[in-house]
Amino acid sequence: MEGSATSPPDFNEMVQDCLAQWHALGESIRSSSQLSEQRKASANFHASVAVERTNDVGRIIGRLTNGFFALMEVVREQEQLRPPDGWPPGPLQGRAHDLWWQGNSLGIYLKMDFESLYLFGEILLDQWSLVVAYALQKSRARETSFHSLVAEFEEGEITSPLLCALWKRYNSDMIWLHANMRVYRNTFITHFDAPKQRGYGYDHGGTEFQLSVVQHVGQEFEDPQITVSKLLPYTPHWFQHLPQKHYLRNSPRNVLQMVLSTIDSVQDYQDRRTILGIVRKVGVITPSFHTVAERLLKFVDGSITAITSLVK
Repeated sequence: MEGSATSPPDFNEMVQDCLAQWHALGESIRSSSQLSEQRKASANFHASVAVERTNDVGRIIGRLTNGFFALMEVVREQEQLRPPDGWPPGPLQGRAHDLWWQGNSLGIYLKMDFESLYLFGEILLDQWSLVVAYALQKSRARETSFHSLVAEFEEGEITSPLLCALWKRYNSDMIWLHANMRVYRNTFITHFDAPKQRGYGYDHGGTEFQLSVVQHVGQEFEDPQITVSKLLPYTPHWFQHLPQKHYLRNSPRNVLQMVLSTIDSVQDYQDRRTILGIVRKVGVITPSFHTVAERLLKFVDGSITAITSLVK
């Protein structure tokens, strides 16, 4: 599991900042002298849907935050009850049994809410993309989704100065969100059809809750070609210089987790496609929901501000 030395941000405040930026963008669209009335109407319609979805994402993040806090309270009480020599053989009894059930139930609900964050987060990004398409006068605006927009940028199909200015400033966030949210959602939630185990994990320090899709417990990747040495070049330089026996790089799965969490630092488009192909094939451990939520909300907040400044 990942580690974090800082406390989670105030997600409620971040959501309110996003809502304020959506409102400001709506005002700019309505007062634009260069947008047609049809484009104004379409952009503001999708902005209104985006406001709804921003609130939905905020509620999901709130449930995740509260649920994770409750889970950590259960974990702390379990640790206090644990005998010095560990739990005796056989079923747990009394309060220990109740805490086990509480923890299991909270973990399942957290998994559902994290998956909901991927689902509703992608819906929000699709609405964001439609607002961008209409407000910045993209051709075939109605056909735009977050996936298609990122793909067009990646393949150099967009030449509009306004859209290119947005991509230049936010391509790192867009690449990361596309890789981490859309690919996980499509492959392991919406269209999950592979014989792998879906689960979750958390650190007892109260900083990380992550989803996982892996081979059966105890097994490594089925493909012997996917090795540490093959994945290592896609990781940051500091990671490549860790000792070979360091726990972060002692298996292909740990290295792949690092690759996905830093995929926006992989410069080559084809390399990123290769990485995502590996993720789809063998599964992955996600970043913490704190990381996903923070990157999503910061991107929406900052990029809407930028779009507002570009609307004429």
